[in-house]
Amino acid sequence: MKTWRPGGVPLHPALVHFPVVFWTLDAALESWAILTTSASAWRLALWSLAAGCLSALPAMAAGVPELLALDGESAQAAAAWRHAMLMATAWTVFTLLLVLAPAGAPPPTLPALVHCAGALAGFALLAAGGHAGGRLVYHHGIGMRDRP
Repeated sequence: MKTWRPGGVPLHPALVHFPVVFWTLDAALESWAILTTSASAWRLALWSLAAGCLSALPAMAAGVPELLALDGESAQAAAAWRHAMLMATAWTVFTLLLVLAPAGAPPPTLPALVHCAGALAGFALLAAGGHAGGRLVYHHGIGMRDRP
């Protein structure tokens, strides 16, 4: 499988920032909506959730070829699979939250509280997956030409 490296640089790292920002904003806005009972913050959170789920698709699509290009038996590959599984799980949680979003149920209803708890759990998975991705670069040297 061919990797996507315009100008010799992997495309995946450039795309991951979008879902990270949107999902972080979703968790923050849902929490804010719960605390303030703001219906507008709730609606904005759901739009951010949708944008995160959609913007994650090209990021994942660009990451898969990079993952498959690694030696399957290496420590790098194991770390890359850990990162991929954490991020895929986060995407699944956020996508389920989007599909199951309580329409017309702004906080402080019980469905909104459960939804917010799910967003915070998704954010925890996102943070763990992001940390695993950072370890790929800074610990395993993935994507670095000359490692000191």
